[in-house]
Amino acid sequence: MKQRVNLTIDAKIVARAKRVAHQQGISISRLVEKGLQSLTKGPDLQDKSFAERWAGKLRLAPRHPADRKREYLWRKYKLAGNADPH
Repeated sequence: MKQRVNLTIDAKIVARAKRVAHQQGISISRLVEKGLQSLTKGPDLQDKSFAERWAGKLRLAPRHPADRKREYLWRKYKLAGNADPH
């Protein structure tokens, strides 16, 4: 359910907000709502991105030189020079 709120905002900020809203193809109300939503977001998992939820929880499998695809990916993503974490 939506609720109407009256705000007093500096005219220069309103003008910039209108431009941003227009560029994004949304209303000023939606722009303000998105801003408030990001400021008031709690630690709920559904609000976190995939990267935020899994940060530090995934590990690389041990390297094996006979695995050519694995070695290619290590070089491609510049992991070949790094020490193996395992």
